[in-house]
Amino acid sequence: MQVGKKLIEIKKKKFIFIFIFFFAFFINFIYGSIGVFPLDSFSFFDTGFYVTMGYIPIKDYWAFSGVFIDFIQSFFFLLFGISWKSYLIHSSLFNSLASVLVLYFFLKINLNETIAIFFSLVFALLFYSVSGTPFSYQHSLFFSYCSLVFFLIGIIFKEKKFFFFLPTLLFCGFFSNQTPIGYVFLLILLFLVIYIIIHKNVFFLKPLIFGSLIPTFFLFFFLFLIEFNFENFFYQTILFPLSIAEGRLSNSDFAFLKFSDQLRWGRLFTQFRFIHIQVLILLIIFLFLKKKQITFILAFIISFTYILIYHQILTANQTFIFSIISIIAGYSFSLLQNRVETKFKIIKICIIGSCLFTTLQLHYIFNEKRHFQDLWSKKSSADLSKAVDASLIHKKLSGLKWITIDFKDNPLQEVLLLKDTVDLLQNERQNIMLITNYQFFSAVLNKNLNIPNRWVFDLHTYPTKNHKYFFFYKDFFLNKIKREKIEIIYIVDKKEETMFDSFSQYFDDTCFKKKKLNKITASYFIGKCNG
Repeated sequence: MQVGKKLIEIKKKKFIFIFIFFFAFFINFIYGSIGVFPLDSFSFFDTGFYVTMGYIPIKDYWAFSGVFIDFIQSFFFLLFGISWKSYLIHSSLFNSLASVLVLYFFLKINLNETIAIFFSLVFALLFYSVSGTPFSYQHSLFFSYCSLVFFLIGIIFKEKKFFFFLPTLLFCGFFSNQTPIGYVFLLILLFLVIYIIIHKNVFFLKPLIFGSLIPTFFLFFFLFLIEFNFENFFYQTILFPLSIAEGRLSNSDFAFLKFSDQLRWGRLFTQFRFIHIQVLILLIIFLFLKKKQITFILAFIISFTYILIYHQILTANQTFIFSIISIIAGYSFSLLQNRVETKFKIIKICIIGSCLFTTLQLHYIFNEKRHFQDLWSKKSSADLSKAVDASLIHKKLSGLKWITIDFKDNPLQEVLLLKDTVDLLQNERQNIMLITNYQFFSAVLNKNLNIPNRWVFDLHTYPTKNHKYFFFYKDFFLNKIKREKIEIIYIVDKKEETMFDSFSQYFDDTCFKKKKLNKITASYFIGKCNG
């Protein structure tokens, strides 16, 4: 009888994990296909294709973050073929893996199965599906959550194997995006020191040291791929990202946003009020329980949460950290689930109720209305029913419902313009460089269009004039022009003239012959100036 019960329990848990996995996968797959914000939506489409062709980020194109994601996306393209569906499988799988990991953590701390499922569903709705497509901050957040869970389980249950894998998670997170994982690394380091001071125990030290050998090997392997060009590696992955943060913190005139401008009530409290509510409930529980043994864990979770908020304030993106709500709420509930006192029953109802209300509201805004793609705001929103099948641009984009904020009233117009541009690029026989935030042309045409950057957003994604690394990027850019024998630069953007002006600053003694090809596309023939 006991064996039979155990088998039933095992099958039940397997079913729960499978259910959460597929729920998270299809939620992301469905909503990730609705709406486009070109700068972010195609961040890894062309670059993933370039890796399949043997090109390497940092070496062959400017990629100050997201290197690890390029390699992962290339794997999905090689496995499933180059298509929008392959692209979404990538991000959907990461939503599934994160949700399953969170479920595992909840069950590991003995949270009731039904409640664990509820909070895991909340997480699945609020994590990757807000962006839908592969996104550097979300990948870094994924590895941040993995590090959080591995650290907590390792500390709570003294399981050394979780510390063995921790360095690899931090490494993968860093090469997805330097933040928030960089802050998480410092936080873990700080709390390990605190743990040693309090408990006089270093049980995690040996697995951490041996676990560090794996990312060290991969780092040297990547340096080998970029031919040990340390200067290029250091500028792109360390110095330039630091300069962005430095500019925002110091309120530089060249910063895309200033940190001081973000320190206002509406930004700090109103925008993150749902997170603050869960933290407040957790603190109230701690005060009621008066359990000193949970102080360390509680302090780590709260510190982790506010590091994410700090990171969110410092970035120039829509809010993407609301998924932390489910982890805080799940841990809070686990502390109370065996308490039957009236006050604790009320608190448990508050946790579930507030979490449900929050999830429904955020799901509507970010998933249903695609706020992350700028398609919804309190003042106005795009009519998503007007979205057009992107297969009209190219069959490889089949499944994507195309609508952007710039052409929200007539998405078909943008689609037809892009289709026209696809035909122009397909028929072009000269050596060209494509500069655009519609980073899918190379992949759909199976053609090297010599993109210089992953993103084209000056002051934010590459050094422009008066930036301290301007000349380094200038050399990088002109060397690519020379190496690939570029004759014509194609610009594809609604504001193509502004985009061209941003890049023309890198040329010396060069004149351009412009040809307007359609409303969003122009070509610039590169030539010497006379006299």
